[in-house]
Amino acid sequence: MSTPSTKSPKKIIGICGTTANTVRCAESLHQNGNFEIAWVVTPPPRPVGRHQDITPSELETWAHKHSIPVIHVEKSLREVRDQLESRQAELPIDFLLVVDFGYLIPQWLLDLPNQAAVNIHPSELPKYRGSSPGQYVLLLGETESAVTIMRMDAGLDTGPIIRQIPFAVDPRATQATYYDVGFHIAEETLPATLLTYQRDQEQPQPTQSPTPTADRFSKQDGFIPFEMLAAAQTDPHATILENWRSQLGSALQTVLENQSLSASTLIDRAVRAFDPWPSVWTLEPEYRGRQNVRRKILGVEIDPNSELLRITRWQYDGEKVKQIQ
Repeated sequence: MSTPSTKSPKKIIGICGTTANTVRCAESLHQNGNFEIAWVVTPPPRPVGRHQDITPSELETWAHKHSIPVIHVEKSLREVRDQLESRQAELPIDFLLVVDFGYLIPQWLLDLPNQAAVNIHPSELPKYRGSSPGQYVLLLGETESAVTIMRMDAGLDTGPIIRQIPFAVDPRATQATYYDVGFHIAEETLPATLLTYQRDQEQPQPTQSPTPTADRFSKQDGFIPFEMLAAAQTDPHATILENWRSQLGSALQTVLENQSLSASTLIDRAVRAFDPWPSVWTLEPEYRGRQNVRRKILGVEIDPNSELLRITRWQYDGEKVKQIQ
């Protein structure tokens, strides 16, 4: 007489996040059948767009659709400690998943799950630790990258790697398409990775990153001097003069400390890496009778014959986006 099989209990998950990337990972776990999402932590609804409509995060919208409890955090996770510890006493989570969250995770929250706090980082750690890994992959011209599923610790992306899945970087990738590929891989592999997770299979993370820390960008990081932009359109080998370099934001200056690039190559990489934020922009000395008009450079290409930079999409302040037909 055969013994009836017993089904393994579901893994209980808590999720901290905000964006569509968080939703992709949450949905993959929800659809898998081996997981139960106990709650999500996300920022409260905020004003969005021209009309400043009060809009919930994409994770909150998804959670309401599936009747999953939502906990709002405004400034610090200290605000929700009592709630989360109370919920942990009622329904203990096995894993905490953190994706596109933007808040420092304190030690008490790292210690909350029974098994691990897990983060998805879209670069080949220890390369490009920080909040903008994909942008730095593009700025530094990497042809290969990876998605890293890691166990979190108190450091900045310094925890042990659980799994790393490599992928090729499209030579014309933008920030948006890079992350789309990376998080597609993450959502496809995350359920199996968590189900097979074992602490004794982890390998220690190197203590030093071999690449610059991928810090957040400011609007100034996208600035390109007008004369440098003009030079890239007339001379394929135009070098970046010191007075242009001194006007660049810290991110592009960091790139030039690591690599010697022509003006056209740096601008091409910057336009793709900074799309949609902070976007590349310049101040055009004169435009339709106005002086120092801000012009966003939204799309470029390098002509395969002349090797000159060609602007394909742009936008002047107060006008609609224009592009070459």
